[in-house]
Amino acid sequence: SLILGGAYSNGVADAEIGGALFDSPLGYDASGNFFADLATVVPSSKNGGISVANGHETVKVNLKPNLKWSDGSANTGSDYILALLMDFAPEYNATVGVDQIQTLTFSGNVMTITYKGLYAPALAYGIPALLPATYLQKKYGITLDSSLLQSYDATKVAAMFKSAAYQGSSLQKFVVKWVADTYNTP
Repeated sequence: SLILGGAYSNGVADAEIGGALFDSPLGYDASGNFFADLATVVPSSKNGGISVANGHETVKVNLKPNLKWSDGSANTGSDYILALLMDFAPEYNATVGVDQIQTLTFSGNVMTITYKGLYAPALAYGIPALLPATYLQKKYGITLDSSLLQSYDATKVAAMFKSAAYQGSSLQKFVVKWVADTYNTP
């Protein structure tokens, strides 16, 4: 355990270790510069990966093809969308950074993120993490409606979580299991 302000916390150590176990589209090198991890290149305005239109910033992340999870299942756009759904679920609510995302769509290996306006820390905080959607659905024995995992729209997702239809839905049951799940298998 670590001593933090007079309290002991395994959670901090877990977060530090967990961060090293998971790849992400971009990472930081020892000098604090971005590097492409699951992406093929760091998006920039120079390479067409960052643009602004009508006051909204858009970032296009070109993901490496044929990415797989450790169990051999394909890494897909659904994995990123699932992570956003979990972040915004009322039972979890960890939206810092990704709260500026208005839409997220996929075309092949290109993830397109449109923000609610200009978002300076988009590359640092505004690219969603990913969760193994196929694996977790099998693990929890809950199949999510595939339409939930096709694209993300912040307005529609907020309305969905506020609706009476969310209560008791397969998504809510999934979220509750995920929030309670503290075990990451190898």
